[in-house]
Amino acid sequence: MDISTDPLKTTLTGHTSAVGRILFSPDGTFVSGGWRYDGKVHVWDIGTVSLKTTLTADDYGIHNLSFSPDGKTLAGSSNRTAFLWDIETGVVKLTLIDHTYTVNSVSFSLDGNPRIHQRLGRL
Repeated sequence: MDISTDPLKTTLTGHTSAVGRILFSPDGTFVSGGWRYDGKVHVWDIGTVSLKTTLTADDYGIHNLSFSPDGKTLAGSSNRTAFLWDIETGVVKLTLIDHTYTVNSVSFSLDGNPRIHQRLGRL
């Protein structure tokens, strides 16, 4: 697809305000979107172009999103908290709270282990 010449294919709906984070799953099956101020992450199924689930972080919104290498887990960070969600069920698998500083990002190593990064270093 050449975005300079191809027309808009579809519009993914669900957010009520601007979307600041967009991320495709490793296999291209899902796309997720979140925003710093509403605390919601929407996950759309690309095959059916439909909203699969809405994940909730907290009142501080979403700073970062990251899919695990197998695409089954979505990680997100919000203020001093990190979340790991199961994409199939939408359930929070793990919440890591009360970090000393803002959790700027959450990523995964190639073996699927989550990595949490704070403002002043790596945890």
